[in-house]
Amino acid sequence: MSSGVRPPSVLISLTLVGLASIAWACDRILGLERGEPFLDRTGTGGAGTSGAGNGSDHTGAGDAAAALGGGANEPEAGSETGGPAAGGARNDAPGGGAGGSEGTACGSDSACPNPDPAHCSASCSGSGAERSCSVRSRDADRDGRRSASCTPDPGSDCNDDSAKTYPGAPELCDGLDNDCDGKVDLEDGLAVSGEASVVIAGDARRHTIAFSPGSSVFAAAWVVGPPGQEQVMVRVLPRDGEAALDETPVNPQPGLFDAVLAASPDQFAVAYTDRELGGVNLRVFSPDGAAASEPLPLTEEADPAGRANLALTYSDAGGWAVFWSDLGDVVARTVSRSGELGPIVNIGGAPNSGLDASPTRAVASGDSIFLVGPTTAIDEAFVLAPLLLGQSGVEISGYGNVAAARADGFGVAGRATAGGATFTSFTTSGARRCGPVPIPIPLQAEITDIAPSVRGYVVVTGQGGIGLVEVATDCRIVQVGSIDRPGAGVARIAAASEEGFGLLWAELLTDQTVLYRRFLGPSFCD
Repeated sequence: MSSGVRPPSVLISLTLVGLASIAWACDRILGLERGEPFLDRTGTGGAGTSGAGNGSDHTGAGDAAAALGGGANEPEAGSETGGPAAGGARNDAPGGGAGGSEGTACGSDSACPNPDPAHCSASCSGSGAERSCSVRSRDADRDGRRSASCTPDPGSDCNDDSAKTYPGAPELCDGLDNDCDGKVDLEDGLAVSGEASVVIAGDARRHTIAFSPGSSVFAAAWVVGPPGQEQVMVRVLPRDGEAALDETPVNPQPGLFDAVLAASPDQFAVAYTDRELGGVNLRVFSPDGAAASEPLPLTEEADPAGRANLALTYSDAGGWAVFWSDLGDVVARTVSRSGELGPIVNIGGAPNSGLDASPTRAVASGDSIFLVGPTTAIDEAFVLAPLLLGQSGVEISGYGNVAAARADGFGVAGRATAGGATFTSFTTSGARRCGPVPIPIPLQAEITDIAPSVRGYVVVTGQGGIGLVEVATDCRIVQVGSIDRPGAGVARIAAASEEGFGLLWAELLTDQTVLYRRFLGPSFCD
């Protein structure tokens, strides 16, 4: 119009816009008085200017983390809103994050201190004289949930290094707490993998299992037959779906035997002793179960007083190392890969060894071989004594201990003198890393074995069922699970590095004892 007067419709539109602006400003003033950050609420919960999302760009302090890292914002209480952002991330807040640390005046992002760069982001936001620093938790894995580890502004993601972990995520068999409920794999309802199959039905006993990493093969050894007519047998255990192999006799003549099995990268060996005659022997087997040597006598003469309580391990530096008790002392002897015998060494008679005549387990860790056995100096305590190094042992309160080694040390588990069970972690030098710490096992269960796992160690219990307790090298309990086998007795386990585990256990049936095996994945449920 030539008069310059705006039409009524235009005036009404401008008036509504003005009223909306006044209402928005009042809302922000009231929000600031309540301690809320100054946020642009015109968006739909999308990520900031540097992030992918389906909402409008946010430049307020509440979206500093999203603008820098492209992540999503934490939902308000009870809120699970916002569609998935680009790359699969989910936007959990309507229009920006809540909380955070603010207030320091700034001129640029570099002027803002970040208390935890791994889990938080710091930015300078606002305009003019109102620019100030804010700290927001990050969404580094872009799963739509911000890190719970950013103390000034904690989100809900318990593991911001994995996009598979956030509250409400499906629980996967990967060793992670995917849904952030404090439970991992087996504890969160996943079933133990594998199926049980019979190894032998016929009163098998004193069974052991080992894994040869270079050949990727499990083998088992056991004793079978009536007392005085016993035979030590060894067999390579086929994986699921593979044809079973025949067992191979270890000892030429029947007798009354103790036996133990161990593995090198490409061989197995069985150390055995006739408890009536007293001689100790070692026999080596190839990965297909065939005998690679004749029985090698380790004792100079048979001793009717008996030699028992065998322990056997392998180290790259020294070959096979065999331990046994002999008239109140612990005795050791090494055998090289070529079959060369080392001298017989009386470990129990060494100064400050503290060992009595009951070696329990030998493990090779680093450049040393460690022997686990009870001490004569302290009732119901154990020591670890480096073989042939002349060092004193390390006392561990407990009894019935078992030990296993990893590349970075070894772990020991056993019953505690005050009740329950404990675990202790050691370095390759024999120094205590942590422990003893209590580990949860059933009241009537017995600790029967231990093996290294990807995250630490797995302790196995038997008697009335099979229990599994995974413990990290820093003595944290990772997960606890069980296999429902009410008739199970002693259960043995061997680790196949990242391939998983082999379980071997005996069950007493109506008229005989049956030996079973089961293969598990590295997280026990895969």
